Amino acid sequence: MSNLDLPRKVKYKQRRKKINKENKRDISIMIGRTYEDYIIKINNEKNLKIWQLDTVIGLNNDSKCLMTFLLVETNFMIIRLLDKKNIFNVNNTFTKLKNILGVTYKESIDVVLTDNGSEFYDPHHIEYDLDTGEKLCYLYYCHPNSPEEKPELEKNHEYIRYVLPKKTSFENIKNTDIKRLEDNINNIPRDILGGKTPYELTKEKFPTLIEKLQSEYIAPDDVTLNPKDIIK
Repeated sequence: MSNLDLPRKVKYKQRRKKINKENKRDISIMIGRTYEDYIIKINNEKNLKIWQLDTVIGLNNDSKCLMTFLLVETNFMIIRLLDKKNIFNVNNTFTKLKNILGVTYKESIDVVLTDNGSEFYDPHHIEYDLDTGEKLCYLYYCHPNSPEEKPELEKNHEYIRYVLPKKTSFENIKNTDIKRLEDNINNIPRDILGGKTPYELTKEKFPTLIEKLQSEYIAPDDVTLNPKDIIK
């Protein structure tokens, strides 16, 4: 029996395996953006404003997640709720940040260090003004599975986990909850900051950033990481 005796086999082409284009990374984006490139950059240039970028997940089947963005110098952390952990929502969040901050985006961000999560596979959206083509900052990637390469952000994630422990669902969390969480974390004093809070130190060094983001001061006695006070 030949193939011509099997009409269906002749008629239908073999199906190709589907590729998840959303999570497919163009290897070329790593050129000049490796962790080694990052080390060279920060060693050769002084007084860089370095940020660390990551995501925090809830339950494995949750759609929502948190995007965390931390200014290393002051430990000031921006937290944003994403509807889904993907490139589209990360890009959309950075577009909003650029619109809110304006020229402050370029003035307060020199270098961004992130992990290899597929949601960060579009570096140009973070690095450039897509309207003018102007380079605003430089993005670099950590080695795979190397959280120790951005320790300041990983340490700050511990504050998030006080309120949202692992295996907690994020599906019913609102943006107002996350803003409340962000403000409380940024008003916790840190030994590494000489007893100052990230809010205080950032307001001293980058007052426009605090103003544009509408970050709020919380008195020491009012700071809380009680889940019942944050998630309402």
